[in-house]
Amino acid sequence: VDCAGFVRNALKHVTKNPFVMALSDRDFMRAKDFYDFFSTIPFTVMDTAPIPEKTRLMKWRIVTDLKYVIPGDIICYRPKGSSAGGAAFTTNDRKDLNHLLKAVRVAQLWHEIRDTGALVTKNMARDPRVKPWVKEVKTKLASIDIFTIKELYDNITTLNASLKEKNLAPFKPQTLELLRECCETTASNTGHIVFASGPAQLVGENEYRIRVVHSTKYGKKDENGNVTTGVQEYFRRFTRVEEEDGTVYWTRGMRVEKNNLTEKPADTDDDDEDENPHDDMEDESPTEDEEEDDG
Repeated sequence: VDCAGFVRNALKHVTKNPFVMALSDRDFMRAKDFYDFFSTIPFTVMDTAPIPEKTRLMKWRIVTDLKYVIPGDIICYRPKGSSAGGAAFTTNDRKDLNHLLKAVRVAQLWHEIRDTGALVTKNMARDPRVKPWVKEVKTKLASIDIFTIKELYDNITTLNASLKEKNLAPFKPQTLELLRECCETTASNTGHIVFASGPAQLVGENEYRIRVVHSTKYGKKDENGNVTTGVQEYFRRFTRVEEEDGTVYWTRGMRVEKNNLTEKPADTDDDDEDENPHDDMEDESPTEDEEEDDG
């Protein structure tokens, strides 16, 4: 299973029910959906008041400072963007023009609900309004000789003028921005989710490492040099950032791919994966003090 699947299975084992609090473009929660759900929780580990018994948020509390995580806490992060779920569009979303338009329409429908303050609890990719919109837009673009993502991006600033010349309705500004964002994305994943299995350790200026347990397809290599998959345990590094206005947040560099705007055949829709497969991996008998150098 991928990272989110591992967490879903663990939570189902504990709660005895499927854990579905927020959705975006799948029938199950992905890392970005966990992030979106967690972002709505008003209770923190520093609060002394008990959580109301009837709240739908169950007994979740936010750890406001990553330095204070303890084993069993869930750590979730994602590249911020405008796709469904609030994460960045990924390179999977721009495999071809059809994929891109579908991703944009799903994002529009997701935001229509989420912008009201409500969590989205259905798979917007299954919304019956998606396919007709994609077909209509492809026909519209074909009328101005745009058939590929590269052609779309090269003409993004003149799309509406070209459509008006054909007496066709122009795109709304929000739609143009979503089209541009999806064309330009270099993100290779929508986020990652792990269990902390140890405390945060300071390893540099504002840089901490935390021992985690997660499921990945980019695991450490075996004795034959083959990448292993599945549930694994090693360290992950996080950086604490403090802005001039006092705002504090935590970040990790996200794995990206070169954007050459060439369309490619469908590979996999599994983009809930770790963004840095070689970050602090350890040998077969890891101890708290052992770690490999960053690549």
